[in-house]
Amino acid sequence: YVDNAKPVKKRRRRKRKKINRTTSHRHQRTLIKGTLPKVEDLSMENMSRTVVNLTDKELSKEQLYVFFLSHKFAPTPPLPDLSRFENDLCRWFSKMRAKVVFDSFKCGPNKADKRVTDMERCLIKTDASRTFESCKNPALEAFIKCCRAEVDLHRPTQKFVSPDNIAAPIRAALKEVKGWKDIVIRPFDKGVGFFLLSEEDYIQRIGVHLNDRSVYSIVNNVDDLVVELIDKISNWTIEFKDELGMSKKIKEWVIPCTELNQPGNMYLNPKAHKPPLYPGRMITTGCGSYIENLSALTAYELKKATLNYRIIDTPHFLRKIDSLNESSILLGNEVIHVAIDISNMFTNIPRDMGIRQCTKHLNKRSSGDQLFSTECIISALEITLDYNIASFNGITYRQERGAAMGPKNSCEYADCAMDKIDILVNEGDLEYGPPHRPAFWGRLRDDIYMAWPGTVEELLQFMEWLNSIHPNLLFTYDYSRDGVEFLDTYVYAVGDVVHTKLYSKPSDTHCYLIPTSCHRNHVVKNIPFGVARRVRQNNSEDTNFLEQREVYTRYLLARGYHSSFKEDAFKRFSNIANRKNLYTLKDKDESTACLIPMVMDQNPALPNMGGIIHKYKHLLNLDPALKKLVRADSVFVSHRKNQTIGGMLVHNKYRASGTVSSDRDGGATASQFLEPDAAILPAVREADNAGCHACGKCYVCKQSFLSPCSKFSSHHSKQVFPITKYITCQSNNLIYLMECRTCKQSYVGYTTSNLPKRFSNHKSHIKKGIRSCKLVNHFLDIDHDLDFSSVALYNSSLSTHLSVIIVDALEFKPEISKVDREKAMEARDGFYQTQL
Repeated sequence: YVDNAKPVKKRRRRKRKKINRTTSHRHQRTLIKGTLPKVEDLSMENMSRTVVNLTDKELSKEQLYVFFLSHKFAPTPPLPDLSRFENDLCRWFSKMRAKVVFDSFKCGPNKADKRVTDMERCLIKTDASRTFESCKNPALEAFIKCCRAEVDLHRPTQKFVSPDNIAAPIRAALKEVKGWKDIVIRPFDKGVGFFLLSEEDYIQRIGVHLNDRSVYSIVNNVDDLVVELIDKISNWTIEFKDELGMSKKIKEWVIPCTELNQPGNMYLNPKAHKPPLYPGRMITTGCGSYIENLSALTAYELKKATLNYRIIDTPHFLRKIDSLNESSILLGNEVIHVAIDISNMFTNIPRDMGIRQCTKHLNKRSSGDQLFSTECIISALEITLDYNIASFNGITYRQERGAAMGPKNSCEYADCAMDKIDILVNEGDLEYGPPHRPAFWGRLRDDIYMAWPGTVEELLQFMEWLNSIHPNLLFTYDYSRDGVEFLDTYVYAVGDVVHTKLYSKPSDTHCYLIPTSCHRNHVVKNIPFGVARRVRQNNSEDTNFLEQREVYTRYLLARGYHSSFKEDAFKRFSNIANRKNLYTLKDKDESTACLIPMVMDQNPALPNMGGIIHKYKHLLNLDPALKKLVRADSVFVSHRKNQTIGGMLVHNKYRASGTVSSDRDGGATASQFLEPDAAILPAVREADNAGCHACGKCYVCKQSFLSPCSKFSSHHSKQVFPITKYITCQSNNLIYLMECRTCKQSYVGYTTSNLPKRFSNHKSHIKKGIRSCKLVNHFLDIDHDLDFSSVALYNSSLSTHLSVIIVDALEFKPEISKVDREKAMEARDGFYQTQL
C-alpha cells in the first residue's frame, strides 16, 4: 500500500502543474488582448472623431462604432480553405528542397549571374513552377515528415474557431454600412479615419483635377493606345537585348498582357488636416497596370542613386539634426525654423529636369551595380512617363505632365528630379545660386525643413529666389523663431542647439489597433512598445518625454490596452541611457537573404505552424551541410493578414450606385487560385450579402434566366450547399449551375469571363444545333418547344425551361497565366460535378 502511494502523488503533482501552466497562459493571453471598449461606454462625440460625415445621412451609434474600430481592425474570420493551406504547405516544403538541390550543386560563384538572379527574385513575385517532391537530404526529409504528421493530426472544426470579436449588433451595422450604394467611403490622407462623401461630391472633387487638360487628356481609343504601348516595350526589349540584366524572365515579365493588365485606377483621399474644405490628394494606382512591371524595373535602378540631401524617414532626420548640432554651425546664431512645401510636386516636375537628373545619377553608379546601361533605363523611364494611363468612372485618361502618385518609380523619379533643387541650394555657385544659404536643408519628397541662421529679410530674399528657379515649381513656406512642424516632430531650438519633440496633427485620432482584433498576439503586444519607442525617440528633452508619456498612455488605455503592457513599454524606454541608440543606423543582416518563411492565412482554425516548426527545427542541425543551407532560425511562419474594416468599406475603384462587383464582398481576396480538391466547409460566419446576385441590367437578369439565391441544391443527392461569396453575373472566373426546370436536369459549367458572354454562346449553340456541351445536347435531343422566330420570343421560351445559378467565383493573381487559369477552372468544375 505504501509503495503504491508515491506514484499517485507524483501524478497529482504533474497534473496540478499542468493546470497552473494553462491558467497562466490564459491569463497572459487575456492581458495581451485587453478589453474591447463597449458601445454603451463611449459617447457619440468620442466615436465621431474617426469619421468626417460630409453627407446628409445620420449615423446610428452602432454605425459610428464600426468606424471607431478603425480601418486596421480585423473581424474574426470563418473556417479557412483547407486546400489553400495545403497548397501553402507544399510550396514551403518545395522551397526548402529547392534550396538544398540548387545550392548543393553549384558549379562555382558567378557574380554577374548572382546579381541578375537577385534582381529577378526581388522584382518578379511568382511562385516557382517546378516542385520538388523529395530531396536526398535525410535531415530535411525528417523535418518535413514530422511537420506533415503534426498537420495531419489537426482537423479544423467548430471548436477551433475563436468567439466573434464584435457583437451581433455591430456586425449587423457593418453589413448595413457595406450596403451603402450612394455614399463613397474614403480614408484620411494622413492619419486614421474615414470620410463619408456623396457620389456627386466625390466626382466633383476628382473633376477638379481631371478637368485640367494641361495635366490629363481623355483617351478616345484605349485599345490602339495599349497596342502602341506593348509595341514600344517589345521594341525596347529587342533594342537592349544585350544588356546584362535583360534575361529571359525580365523580357517576358516587363511586356504587359492585354488579358491580365488594364489601365490604372484613379482615386482621391481627402485631407482631414485641412478643414473645412478638405482638399483631396489625387492618386493613380499602378497595380495591375500596363506599365507596372516596367516602372518597377526603373525604380530598382534609380534606388541606387546617392542623394545627399534627401530625408528617408524620421530616424534619418534625427541623425541629421544630431550632425548639425555637432558641427557647431549654429554657434552664436539665432535660428529661424522654416517649413517648406512644394505644391503639387509630382504633377509639376519639369520633364527635362527630371530626365537630366536621372541620367546624371545613373551615370554615377559603380560598375558592379550596372545591370542596365543608363540609356536603357532612361528609355524605359520615358515610356512609363509617356504612357501613364488610368481610368475613372468609365473614362480613361492619359497624364501629359509630370509624374503620377502611384506607379512604382514615381517616388524615385521625384527624388532624383528634385535633387537638382537641393544641389542648387547647398552647392550652387554665387552667380546662379541663392543670395544666402541655409545652415541646414533636408527634404523628404515635397516637405522640407530648413534652419536659417540669417535675418528675416534674407530669408524672404532666399524664398523669392527659390520660387524663380522654374515656373512650374511653387514653394510655400512657414517660418518662426519658436519652431515648426516637420514630419511627426516639432523642431525648435534652445540657444544654438536644435531639439525635437513628438508632434501629431490636430486631426490625428490616435486610433491604434484595438487589441481584440484578429491579429497575432505579438502584433498586438508590440503596439504599446512601438508607441513608447516613438515617444522616447522623438523627444530630445526629458521634460517633453514625461509629459507626452502621460498623454499617449491615455490614448492606449482608451483603445482597450491593458495597463500592465503600457507600463512595461514606457518603463523599458524610460531606462534607456542614450536615446540616440533608438535611431542609430544599424548594419544590415546579410543572412536575411536565406529566409524561407511558411506563408499562410491567419486563422485560429489552422494548425499552429509556429509551434510545430519550433518543435522540430532542431532536426535541421543534425546535418552540417544542411545547417549551412537551411538554418534552423531561417524557417518560420509569416501570416497573411485577414480582411480588415478598411478593406471591407474602402474601395479605390469608383463605381456608380447600382453597379456591383465581386470585390465588394466581405471575403478575403485570394492571393493564389484555390485548389480544386477543397471540400465545401460550412462557414461559421459567411460573408455578408453572400450569394448569387443579379445586376438588373443585362439580358440574363432581365429575362429571368438568373436565379438570385444564397444556397443551391443537387437533384440527385438532395444535399444543400451555401454560396459563401458575393457573386454577380458581371464577375469573372465563374462556376455556374444550369437547370432545366422541365426535366429536372442540371449542368455545371465554367467561364473565365462573365456570365452574359458565356450564356450567349450556349443560346447560339442551341439555336444553330452545335453540340458543344451536355446542356446543348439535352435541348437538341429533347423537344422543349422553343420559338426561334425572333430574339424576344426565343429568350421568352427558353427562360421558361432554363435557369442558371452562379455557385462560385475564383480569384487569381495578375501574374497567373491564362493556361493555369483554365486548368484551375476546369479542375474546380470537375469538383462541383462530382458533388452535384
